[in-house]
Amino acid sequence: MNVLSRKAILGANDLPSEKIDVPEWGGEVYVRSMNAMERELYEQSIAIGEGDDRKLDFGHLRTRLLLFTVTDDQGKRLFEEGDVEALASKSARAINRIAEVAQRLNGIGVAALDAAKKP
Repeated sequence: MNVLSRKAILGANDLPSEKIDVPEWGGEVYVRSMNAMERELYEQSIAIGEGDDRKLDFGHLRTRLLLFTVTDDQGKRLFEEGDVEALASKSARAINRIAEVAQRLNGIGVAALDAAKKP
């Protein structure tokens, strides 16, 4: 097995992305994997409470995911925290299509969301 160096690890391109068609918006967007910091921030943004009382806040679950995963062709995020409400007013079909790709690329499913509840 190949033992990786620090340089190899830090230089690895490990954030795959996909370009997907969003006909409701008249074009395409890039969806990419989150880095570790973004994943932590996403999980914090969908949790309320502390310790054993921590629960998932299902309000804007998908639109919050898009904040961290929709990018331009250079991989730069298009949206920021203040865009949640604006995104929430967009087509549910478009948001769901993008969120499904983001969930797949980031290994987010029911089990991953349940894990986000844990402190």
